[in-house]
Amino acid sequence: MTFAHNTISNTLGTSIVLSDALDGVIEDNVLTNSGQGILISAFGPYGGPAAFGPVMNTDVLRNTIAKGTGSLIFPSANTNIAGIGILDMPGCLLSGLMVRDNAVTSVNTIFSTNGLNGISANVIEQNRAYWDPTFAIPGFLIQDNSPPPSGLFLSSEYHSLD
Repeated sequence: MTFAHNTISNTLGTSIVLSDALDGVIEDNVLTNSGQGILISAFGPYGGPAAFGPVMNTDVLRNTIAKGTGSLIFPSANTNIAGIGILDMPGCLLSGLMVRDNAVTSVNTIFSTNGLNGISANVIEQNRAYWDPTFAIPGFLIQDNSPPPSGLFLSSEYHSLD
């Protein structure tokens, strides 16, 4: 599954959801005033032999989440409900995730929810965003991130984050 080079504005809820995917890519998208942003989800159990859907070898690269008018975007500070979310339900595998070079408005975060088991070999690096301090759990390598810029951002086009 690939979501690439989209402009998504003024949406309710989560704008991009990548769930139970192998070799997925979410890259070079601009989301403005866009509800809860992006969610990568290893979701289950459903029952039966395919009960626990994994997310494996997935890249989230060079996306911009901007506040815009702010009428629909969810504030996420201290709640971790919007921005770039990583969801791992009990018993599901989330492995090989790369979250790199994304810019997330200061009203959102990069966060993980639910998962403590089934998370391995995931990297979150070189993002300009606030991130959830609970990423200290095993399975995430967090490095070279910085807070979001105040003002304009992006080298080829300029989009206001805040």
